[in-house]
Amino acid sequence: MKVRVDRAVADSSWRDLFSAATLHHLVSSRSDHCPLMLEIKKESSETHKPRIFHYEIMWEQLESLALEIKEAWCSAPNREGLGGISKALVHVQRALRSWSNENFGAVTKELEGLRDRLETLRADPQAGRTAIRNLIDRMDELLYREEMMWLQRSRIAWHREGDRNTCYFHRQAMWRAHKNKITKLKNQKAEWCEDPKVLQAMSMDFFRDLYTADSNVDPSELVDLTSTKIIDDMNEALRREFSVDEILDALFQMGPLKAPTA
Repeated sequence: MKVRVDRAVADSSWRDLFSAATLHHLVSSRSDHCPLMLEIKKESSETHKPRIFHYEIMWEQLESLALEIKEAWCSAPNREGLGGISKALVHVQRALRSWSNENFGAVTKELEGLRDRLETLRADPQAGRTAIRNLIDRMDELLYREEMMWLQRSRIAWHREGDRNTCYFHRQAMWRAHKNKITKLKNQKAEWCEDPKVLQAMSMDFFRDLYTADSNVDPSELVDLTSTKIIDDMNEALRREFSVDEILDALFQMGPLKAPTA
């Protein structure tokens, strides 16, 4: 049984400062221990990826959310077929982004401004208690929204509202993103590539080739070898329109904070 003993340890503060750091285990001919090489590099800011739409659970604090979704969905120009549904969902996303900017704004940025304003009011002997109280209430509301925002991104299932562990959930979300990030790929020549543009091109080429039909393969030769498993009654049941109960059952089987593909 072999166990790796050559490791490096870092606390959360250091990981936040050097999130792109990489630890390499080298080989030595003089010792059975592996020399450690710590590579510290900055995150590349050259490529700007499009912003991914997230449904925020903090939106549910406002009763107008359901009405906004209904109006956006009903105002979509075409909802026929999968293509129409996809375009209608994009239309709803755009409407929710605009609605969120009007009702919520940038939570973290507003919190920073409120903290500076509260510090100024507390230092002013002429500041009224009512103004300070209103400011604190607004900060508490934004802190709750921020907590829910980072909870949703951290995917911590056992958390319950009100723990106010925003810093912990922020680190979990950052570490999860770092863990899932692809930093290099091996090309057809067995060479490692780290250029972000090259990685993007390699990924697109891989999935394009994967899902492109091979003109040299005749699917009928394989289909003829398989026996029919689905009878007419089963096929009719599969082609039947989805009922409301079936859709609700599928939705409520998902975790409340899970993405559809998680």
